[in-house]
Amino acid sequence: MRADQPAARQILGERPQLIGEPGLLNDATSSGRRQAVELLLRLGAEVNALAADGATAPDQLAWRGNRELAQVLIAAGAQPVRDRTHDSMPTGWGDYAGNESLRDYLLNECADALELVATGMTDRVELLMAAEPAAVEQRDAAGNGVLHYLRESAPDLQRMLTALFAAGADPGASNQRGHTTLVHAQARGADRVAAAL
Repeated sequence: MRADQPAARQILGERPQLIGEPGLLNDATSSGRRQAVELLLRLGAEVNALAADGATAPDQLAWRGNRELAQVLIAAGAQPVRDRTHDSMPTGWGDYAGNESLRDYLLNECADALELVATGMTDRVELLMAAEPAAVEQRDAAGNGVLHYLRESAPDLQRMLTALFAAGADPGASNQRGHTTLVHAQARGADRVAAAL
C-alpha cells in the first residue's frame, strides 16, 4: 500500500467497505509503514478494530516493538489495554514478544488497574490510585479485583499494597468462585503475596 491519498480516496469511493476492514490497518502497522498507517487513520480506519484473527493494530505494533507507530496509534485513540473478553491485550503481546520497553510505554498510557497491578507497575498504580481512587474497584469477568492480580514477582509489593489499601482495596473481597484475595494467592502458590495480605 502506498500512502497516496487521492488514489486511496478513489478506491474508497468505489468500495467504501474497505476502510472498515481492520486487516488493512493491521497489515500496515505490522510492516511498520507509518505513512500508510497515518493515511488509513485519516481516511477513517478504526484504530481498535478486531481483525478476523482477533488482533488489533495496537496488538501488531506491540508484537513488532515499533515505538514510533505506538505514538501514532495512541494519538489516534488506540487502547493499550482492551476489554478482557479477548484472549490477549497489546501489553501482553509486547511482553510475550520480549518488547518490554514498548509494553512499559503502553502501560504508561493506560489506566487499567488490573493490568498495572499484574505487571508490577507500582509507580503507575500509585498515580492511578491517587488520581482515580474508584479504579481500585475494577473487576474482571470472573470477579477478580486488583488484589487478586498481585504477582509474586512484583518488585515493590509492599508499596503497591500501600497504594491499593489507601484507595480502599478490600482484602476480604471474593471473586465469583468465592475466593478471597488470600485464598486466591494461596491457591496459586503466591506465598509472598499471601504473607503480605
